[in-house]
Amino acid sequence: MFFDIALFASLFRFAHQNAFLDFFIVFLAEYLIYILLIAFVVYLFLESQWRVRFYRLALFAFSFILARGLFVTLLKYFIDRPRPFIVLNLDPLFWASHAAFPSGHTSVLFVMAGVAYFFHRRMSWLFVFLGLLIGIFRVVAGVHWPSDIVGGALVGIGSVYIAVRLLPRPTATLPPSSS
Repeated sequence: MFFDIALFASLFRFAHQNAFLDFFIVFLAEYLIYILLIAFVVYLFLESQWRVRFYRLALFAFSFILARGLFVTLLKYFIDRPRPFIVLNLDPLFWASHAAFPSGHTSVLFVMAGVAYFFHRRMSWLFVFLGLLIGIFRVVAGVHWPSDIVGGALVGIGSVYIAVRLLPRPTATLPPSSS
């Protein structure tokens, strides 16, 4: 916990410095993920082979549901870690409800990174970078501890790992017809 508090304090000091910087931090920490999510889904639809397109979309949807719908929800419920602005009585740049651990935003970005890894390795590194960047700015905004970001990343990558193991890969041939 000392590491979390020390790193949080060193990052949160950038908040409330000027209005433009605060706007930039809030945009990156809260809203950029929605633009990235839409762009990622559109990119998945651009695959020309329908089986591959369907597999990628199914992999993303299943991983997303596992990460954000199941694991993040359960961990937030059972761990119920208060957000730093509540513990330290600070004024965050924006309000975030529910428990802090793990970061749902970070888990979604690492789901995108994990899914992209299987078909576009360079893009996966872009999403790793964006996941860390957005996670850091969520710490700067005062709504997450640094360990929440690490937890979100692990949940996202772990969810993709589980989804890859459970989903069948697309095949080159059609299954035999039943007629």
